[in-house]
Amino acid sequence: MKKIVTLIITVLCAATLFAQSPEKFTYQAVVRNASNVLVVNAPVGVRVSILQGGINGNLAYMETQTAVTNANGLITLQIGGGSVQQGVFADIDWANGPFFLKTETDPNGGSDYSVTSVQQLLSVPYALYSKEAGNGFSGDYNDLTNLPQIPQNVSELTNDAGYITMDSVPAIPTNVSAFNNDAGYLTGYTETDPQFNAWDKDYNDLINTPTIPTVPENVSTFTNDAGYITTAQIPAQVNADWNATTGVAEILNKPTLFSGNYNDLTNKPTLFSGSYNDLTDKPTLFSGDYNDLTNKPTLFSGNYNDLTNKPVLFSGSYYDLSDRPVLFDGDYNSLSNRPNLATVATSGSYNDLSEKPTIPTVPPNVGAFTNDAHYITEAQLNALLASMNSAIDSLRDRIEELENGTSPVNPDTTNPVNPDPTPSGTAVTADGLPCPGTPKVYDLQGNEYNTVVIGQQCWMKENLRSTQYSDGSFIERKPNTTQSSNNRYCYYPGGSASNVDDYGLLYNWPAVMGGDVPNPNLNWVRGICPEGWHVPNNGEWTQFTNYVKSKADNICDENTPQSIAKALAATTNWTSNSIHCAVGDYPLNNNNTGFSVLPAGDLSGNGGNMGTIAYIWTCTEASSSSAMAAQLTSTASTVALSSADKSSGYSVRCVRDTAVAVSGTQMVVTTAVGNITTNSASFGGAVNSGDGASVVEKGVCWSQMPNPTIAGDHVSNGGGTGSFSVSMTGLQPNTTYYVRAYAKMSVAGNAGTVTATTYGNTQTFTTQPDASGCGTAIIYDIDNHAYNTVKIGTQCWMKENLRTTRYADGTPVGYYTTQGSDDYGFLYNWNNVMHEASSSSTIPSGVRGVCPIGWHVPSNAEWSDLINYVGSQANWICDGSQANVARALAANTGWNQSSTECAPGNQLTSNNLTGFSALPAGIYESGGVYEIGNVAYFWSATWRNSSSAYYWGLSRNSTSMYSGYWQPSLGYSVRCLRD
Repeated sequence: MKKIVTLIITVLCAATLFAQSPEKFTYQAVVRNASNVLVVNAPVGVRVSILQGGINGNLAYMETQTAVTNANGLITLQIGGGSVQQGVFADIDWANGPFFLKTETDPNGGSDYSVTSVQQLLSVPYALYSKEAGNGFSGDYNDLTNLPQIPQNVSELTNDAGYITMDSVPAIPTNVSAFNNDAGYLTGYTETDPQFNAWDKDYNDLINTPTIPTVPENVSTFTNDAGYITTAQIPAQVNADWNATTGVAEILNKPTLFSGNYNDLTNKPTLFSGSYNDLTDKPTLFSGDYNDLTNKPTLFSGNYNDLTNKPVLFSGSYYDLSDRPVLFDGDYNSLSNRPNLATVATSGSYNDLSEKPTIPTVPPNVGAFTNDAHYITEAQLNALLASMNSAIDSLRDRIEELENGTSPVNPDTTNPVNPDPTPSGTAVTADGLPCPGTPKVYDLQGNEYNTVVIGQQCWMKENLRSTQYSDGSFIERKPNTTQSSNNRYCYYPGGSASNVDDYGLLYNWPAVMGGDVPNPNLNWVRGICPEGWHVPNNGEWTQFTNYVKSKADNICDENTPQSIAKALAATTNWTSNSIHCAVGDYPLNNNNTGFSVLPAGDLSGNGGNMGTIAYIWTCTEASSSSAMAAQLTSTASTVALSSADKSSGYSVRCVRDTAVAVSGTQMVVTTAVGNITTNSASFGGAVNSGDGASVVEKGVCWSQMPNPTIAGDHVSNGGGTGSFSVSMTGLQPNTTYYVRAYAKMSVAGNAGTVTATTYGNTQTFTTQPDASGCGTAIIYDIDNHAYNTVKIGTQCWMKENLRTTRYADGTPVGYYTTQGSDDYGFLYNWNNVMHEASSSSTIPSGVRGVCPIGWHVPSNAEWSDLINYVGSQANWICDGSQANVARALAANTGWNQSSTECAPGNQLTSNNLTGFSALPAGIYESGGVYEIGNVAYFWSATWRNSSSAYYWGLSRNSTSMYSGYWQPSLGYSVRCLRD
C-alpha cells in the first residue's frame, strides 16, 4: 500500500477581536506526497480534533474540511468552520487546558486519512479565551481575590521613588557591561493587558467596597523604619574610561583586541590554489564512450514480437467488439417511441390521411369465416368428451380385470413404459416422518423440488439449482472455462441458462460444501442444501444403491446384479444406444425408482457431455484435492462411485435429515410472541421428547426472511425438553420478523450418532414503530407530495426520491423531469440541491437545501454511515461480503437485467431487504436524461473543490454502493435525511 507522507507546519493565529469573538482560529500546513514532492493546487482532506489533557486525552471537538493547496503546497483552514463530526466548538472551556491539536490528512482530497500529527496548543486562541474572560466577574467586591492591603509603614509601599537603604548601595562597577549592553539585555519591554468589553473596571461600580483610609501624598511623611536613603546621600558615580590606565575610571581585565590582520590569525587554513590538479579524491571522468557505461539498459530490438504486455489487437470484426449495440432489425414494430400514426395528419382526422388502407367488411358471425385453424364447436367438444369417458370406462374395466386375474389376454410387455412411481399422497420413511412427495420442498430462493422415498431415505428427485446458502450468502456463477478447487463457483449446464430449469446447476465441491468441515462418519454436512436437508455422504449413497439392488424389478440383467443404472435414470434426454441394459438402451424403460437422474454433464467441452453423463457429488472427501461422486453414463448399466477433482462442476441431490418422530405429537412447537417493543420481543416454544433421541439444545431463531434457521440470529435456552421462553433484542422498529423454535437432537443414525436440527411452526410479528414515527409517518414537502420513510440503523430516511418544485421557504427550484416522475422523482443539479440560504449549523450536514423543514441533504459522512451499517448486517449483505450492499438498497422493480451476481439487476425479487427502495432514475446531462433503468445517483451535501461535489451511486451491474464526485451541473436524485 502506498504510504502518504505529509509535513505539517502549524500556525495558530489570534482571531481578530470583534464585539463578539468568532468561533474559529487559523491553521496552516504544507503537504507533501510519498516522494517528498509538494502537493500543489490540489484538494486535500483534513480531519481536525481538539484533545483535552494530553496527546491521548479526551476528544473535546472534531471536524472535517477539504482545502485546496496553493502553489507552495500550503493550505489554510479556519478551525471551527468545518463540518462538525463531534462536540460543539463554542462549548470548549479553553481555560481548562492543556489542549492539543490533532490533524489527520488525505493528500488525495478524500477521507482516507493517512498521516496523523498531534501538537500542543501552547497559547489558547486569544479571542476565544478573552470572550470567556470578559464575562467572568460578578461585579461583587467580596468575590475579588488578592485584595490589596492598606500599608501602615513606608516599607510596605512600592518603592516607586527609587529609595535604597545603606545596605544596598551598589559598588562602582568595573566592567563595561554595566554600562553598554554587550550582554544583550532586553530593554523597553512592556506587557500590555488585553482590553475586555464586558466590564469597564470602574471601581465605583463595585458593591461591598471597604472604607479606605487617607494615604499621605508623599513618602517622606511616613516613618523611615526601613532605613531608606535619598539620592543626595548616594556618592557620585564616576564613568569608566576605556583609555584610562590609572584611577577609578580605569577598566580592569581589558581583553587584547584582534588587530584585524589576516597574518595575525592562528590556525589559518591552507587556501585552495584553484587548480583542478590540486584537488583530492578527484572523480574518474567519463570517457564519453557508450561502451564504457556500466548498467547499460538492454535496448529494444524494434520488433513488435519482442514487446511484453502486448495488447490483444482488435480483429477488425464487428462480432469481436465488446458491448456492441443491438442492431435494429428493420421492423417498424421493433421501434421504440413509435409515433401514433393517427395523429400525423394536421387535423388528426382519419379522412385527412393519405394512402388509407382498404378496410374490408367484417361479417358479424364467426361462422362466416373459413375454419383454417380447425376450431371445434361446443357440440363437437361434447361428443369428444363422451367418447373419452367411454374409453376411460373401458380402461377401468381392463385394469380391474388385470387386478383380479380375470383378463383373458396378457398385456403387451414388449416395450413397457414404467410410470413415475412417486407415491401418491404422502409416503412415510422408517423414521416415521412424511417424505413431502407432491407438496414439494423449497430452497431459500423459492425453487421447488419434488421428492421420492427410496427405502428408508427421502430424496429430492430433481437436481439442485440454488445459488444461495441458508445463511443468505450467494455463490458466484462462472463461465464453464473457469475452475477452482478453493473458491465457490456454480455453472450453467452446457453453458446455457436455458438448461437450468430442467438440469439444475453444476457446482464445484467447495460450493457444494458451503464452507462446512467434512466429517461424514459422524455428522451430516448441509452445505448448499436447504434447512433440514444435507449433501449425502459415501455411506448414504451405498445404503441407497444397496436398497435399489435388493428389489428385483430394479435390476435390468439378472446375470449382472449391479445393473441398476436404468432404474435411477430419467426416461428423457439420454442419448440412445444399443448396449444391452445401458441407460441409453431404450430410455423409455428407465426410472423404475422414480429417482429421475438427468444427464446434466460436467464442465468439459462439446456442451459438457450433456445427454451422456450425470455426475452427483457426495460430501465425502477422498484427498486434499478430490472428493467422491456418483456417476451414470448412457453407455453403462452400473452406477460408479469414484473420486473426482474438487474443481469439477457436477450436479447435487439432497437427502433429508433423519429425525425421530413422536406418534401423534408435534416434536417442536413455536409459541406466540409477546411483549413487543420497538427493538425487542419475548417468545418461546415447547420441545417434546422423541424415542431414542436426546435434546442437546433448544431455542428460537428469527429473521426478516421466511424460514429462519440457526445459521442466522438465534438464542439458546439450553438442552432438555419442555416449554421455555427467551427474549431477543437489537430488532429494527416497524419491521416484520419470522420466528420459529428449534431443537438440536442427538440421534443414532445409520452412519453413527449424528445431530439433527428440527424446527417448529413459523410465527410472524411486527415491531413497534419508533417514537418519532419513522417507518410509519408520511412526510410532506411544500408542494404537498407525500413520502414514506424507513429507519436504517439510527438514521431515518425518505424511502422515495424527492420531487418538490419549491424550497421550504417557497422559492422555486430548478429541476429536470424523468419518465414516470411520480415514481422516480426529479433530478436536480448540485447548486439547486444546496440552496445555501437555508444552511444552518443546527442541521447535521449543515445544509437543509431542497429538503423540507426538519430534513436535510445528507453529508458524505452520513451516506458512509448508512453503507457501513447495512454492511454490518449479515442478512442484508450478498455472498458474505460486507461491501455487497447494493442489492439490499435497490428497489425490486425498475432495474434492467444483469448477469452479475449480487448486483441490483441480477435477481430483482431478492432486492430491497433494507426497504430503502432506490430506483434507477438515471442522470441529466447535456439537455437529456440518460441511463434510466441502469443507475441511481444521489447528491451529498459535501463539496469537494471548486468544480466538483460528492455523490453516491448504484448501478445495475455493481455489487456495492460507491462514492464519487462530479461537476455540479449534472442532474442527480435526492434523498433527504431527518435532522
